[in-house]
Amino acid sequence: EEAPPLAEFLGDAAFYLDAVLDRSEGGAEAIGRIVKWTIPCNWKFAAEQFASDMYHGMFSHSSPQIAAAGDGPIPDPTTWEGRQFRSDRGHGTGFFVNDTQWGFRVSQTGEQVPGSDPAAPLERIARHSGRARAMVMAQHITIFPNFSVFAGVDTARIWHPRGPDAVEVWVFGLVDKAASEAEREQARLSTLRTFSPAGTWE
Repeated sequence: EEAPPLAEFLGDAAFYLDAVLDRSEGGAEAIGRIVKWTIPCNWKFAAEQFASDMYHGMFSHSSPQIAAAGDGPIPDPTTWEGRQFRSDRGHGTGFFVNDTQWGFRVSQTGEQVPGSDPAAPLERIARHSGRARAMVMAQHITIFPNFSVFAGVDTARIWHPRGPDAVEVWVFGLVDKAASEAEREQARLSTLRTFSPAGTWE
């Protein structure tokens, strides 16, 4: 009864959350099953990291990037331009703002499902929201206190505190409602391959 209306609670963060959930015609929806596991840390570490820690990924998770590069050049994240946003309500986000990160996003998804076009989401977003909005694709965001999204591989998670030194993570994939069946399967596999208990980035 004392909670503010959702729009008021989200405030300016709604603009950034919509970059994931309302980025193309029809919006987004959950895909696959919820995957759950427990991490031995305080839940606030994880929630805060998704609100503000954009810079760590390219360095702390360099191994999967090197593997994904194959025989090609290894990305140089020091050349990537980005932005951070924080809200007085505790929400926060960070994102890259140029084309470079689009290649990063695609490179981390592993083997492509036949018929899945890696550029299709970018084209849908550009049609629906404009080219500048489409560039906000490798984004992380936390909506205070414990809901986070990583648009880099379209996964959402809820951090459930399980005492002072444990957090149960609930993760599910996200996909544009307008996506093809091949894209949906690609999104499901991308979540499992990257940000899951056995994922290369988790």
